Amino acid sequence: MISWKKVLQCFEEADYHLLNTSNLYQEYWYLRTLYRGLRADDDTVLYVIRLSDVPYVSFAENIAVIVINDTEGQPDSEQPSMKGNAILLNEQKELSKGFLNLEAEFHNQFKIGYIMQKLLDVVASDGGIQLMIEMISDFFKEPIALLDTAFRFIARSETYKPISGKSIFSDDAHYGEGYNKSMLEYFKKNGLLEAMLHANAPFYFKVKEEEIAYYMPVIVNKIKVAYLIIYSNQPEYDRKDYYLEFLPLFSQMISIELAKRNFYLFNKGTYYNYIFSLILSDAKVDVEDVRMRLNIYGYDLRYNLYLLEVDSNIEEIKSLHKDKIAESIRNTFRNSFYVFKEDRVFFLISRHKDELLTFDEMEGWNMSLESQNLIGAMTGPFTDFADIHKHMKEVRMVLDAVLQTDNQKNLYTFEEYQTKSMISYLKQEDISLFLYKPVLDLIAYDERHGTELVETLKEYLKYPKEIALICDALCIHKNTLYKRLDRIDSIMNCDYRNGTEIMKIELTLEMLGK
Repeated sequence: MISWKKVLQCFEEADYHLLNTSNLYQEYWYLRTLYRGLRADDDTVLYVIRLSDVPYVSFAENIAVIVINDTEGQPDSEQPSMKGNAILLNEQKELSKGFLNLEAEFHNQFKIGYIMQKLLDVVASDGGIQLMIEMISDFFKEPIALLDTAFRFIARSETYKPISGKSIFSDDAHYGEGYNKSMLEYFKKNGLLEAMLHANAPFYFKVKEEEIAYYMPVIVNKIKVAYLIIYSNQPEYDRKDYYLEFLPLFSQMISIELAKRNFYLFNKGTYYNYIFSLILSDAKVDVEDVRMRLNIYGYDLRYNLYLLEVDSNIEEIKSLHKDKIAESIRNTFRNSFYVFKEDRVFFLISRHKDELLTFDEMEGWNMSLESQNLIGAMTGPFTDFADIHKHMKEVRMVLDAVLQTDNQKNLYTFEEYQTKSMISYLKQEDISLFLYKPVLDLIAYDERHGTELVETLKEYLKYPKEIALICDALCIHKNTLYKRLDRIDSIMNCDYRNGTEIMKIELTLEMLGK
């Protein structure tokens, strides 16, 4: 908002003579113009006019006027049509830089008032998030994206897109739907991830002269549910104050739309609770019947099932906020729904028969939980509802164990718990009996030659066949990677791409703390 006091200050700094003023603390909003007009309410309007135009204009008593003297000599001492609420600029000189900046602010506030009304119209008419993102993008003339708390796209502008060489994420391959590994790695590499996860106010970062972006968390009922991001194609211009001033307003409009969309999902929660109670009952459950019931509410029950329990500290939050947090997490867990059962919150996730969870998905979920300061435990895949009670005990066992230790991440699996328990037991014995010799040979080679073959192997096992991702993580060329893999082959003399071999390798690295 532009204050009347700020208007006067601009003229005082330019050594203009102030003949008369109205209330110094009245706030004015730019809405319509005679030559330049601001409107605070239905009773008070500010105009900027030329003195030569005064005889031709009639002002009511509720009008405040800035008059620029563009005539020869001194003006008459009285201007009856102006009713006394006037500032006279009594010198013929160019307008100060401060006043020109003020005019630009008036113009921006006119634009922001207009687009805010249009965004409200979109919310009221169910125009959708995509249309809102396009409108905000058009306001800034920059690429805009809305990401969930796992840094996956909810919506992105199509009219404005990042330009190669100017914006950080200009590669079309990295600008698609779904999990954006390149973006996540960029945040990690530049120490931005923690700031992003815990930010509750607008901020920006700049890495090198050509790379700049602006971020604003989207909050619904005090719960962070998304990030509104500007990928700047104009890093040569310092527009930080401009962006950071208006991003919170747009974030509020997005939060209204997201909250409105969630109402239907909350209503579905009651039905999901009923279905989950049916699954947990002693009676035999007809899977096809459950699938049909869930399909009615838009949930596609697939072959592989996963059960996730989130730390029950979520129950300490007020009921509405608890639902908001659970819904925010659900949005990042593809094909899932959540239920509250006996003061515990569970998520049921399903995948097709040949579709297992990926490392990228797990890491994205870990970040989603971290952004809400929550801990989660997850089962491996299962197919029979009859096993649900066993899996509920598994995730509770994991949470109880994790919450008693210094947890280093936010999502744990039962398989990890089993492995760590086994390793803890084995460490009480002669650990050398359980170490896989090819891994020891590789470690010894690294120590003798100062190479990074063990780290290369770990990244390869993390992203098998994803050469570009491995190279990005290691900051090496693909030819260098191929040479390293050939050397690993010759040293280990085993098929480290085989599932059984992978288990031995990872178990050994875990026992050695590598």
